[in-house]
Amino acid sequence: MGVLGLTGLTAYFGLFDVGALKSGETVLVSGAAGATGSVVVQLAKLSGATVVAVAGSEEKCHWLKSELGADHVINYKNTKNLSQDIFKATPKGIDIFFDNVGGDILDIALARYSFFFFSFLSFFFSFFLFFSFLIFLFLFSLSFSISLQ
Repeated sequence: MGVLGLTGLTAYFGLFDVGALKSGETVLVSGAAGATGSVVVQLAKLSGATVVAVAGSEEKCHWLKSELGADHVINYKNTKNLSQDIFKATPKGIDIFFDNVGGDILDIALARYSFFFFSFLSFFFSFFLFFSFLIFLFLFSLSFSISLQ
């Protein structure tokens, strides 16, 4: 494990290849004090992103804020309303969610994705439905013409 091992590779390719991070975007990182999450926080900050880090203790949150430079830190074990804290930390929505744990944080993050993400997703889904309908019509007409013969 380490920055030059699988941990660093996972963070790098997940953030830049899969997430296509650009400067100025908002990144939410769950499990941010872990091996991969801490590398993601550093890479995102170096790229000019706003970083919201989620961890499970005050010591980890302090380390993320003071040493790694996270813009906002949330202790999920010590908050009354995790959803409200994430909403406050991401007023423009979330552009990239680097999930290391799943669960409630994933559900909240999906509700906070930025408009661009959902517009892309709805465009993709519309295309999928349109082509599915065309394939259905083609197969239906093909089966209909075969049954007539």
